[in-house]
Amino acid sequence: MIRPSDQIIKLINEQYKTIDDAHSSLSEIWIKDILFSFGWMTTFLLTVVPWIIWFIFRNKESSARLMIGGLWAMIL
Repeated sequence: MIRPSDQIIKLINEQYKTIDDAHSSLSEIWIKDILFSFGWMTTFLLTVVPWIIWFIFRNKESSARLMIGGLWAMIL
């Protein structure tokens, strides 16, 4: 079995640590500054609330027709 030299292994480990540190930094920034911010909450509410309202007030007898109409609107 061919084994890379110790220098190559060291370089790979250094690059991996650099990438891991960058990922950790970006994760911290996203959690601290983006997640649950005003813009995030607004987008979430504008995405979810209409579905909840539709589910409560829809005409139960014509659900299939409404779903097919919504599917066609999304496709077009």
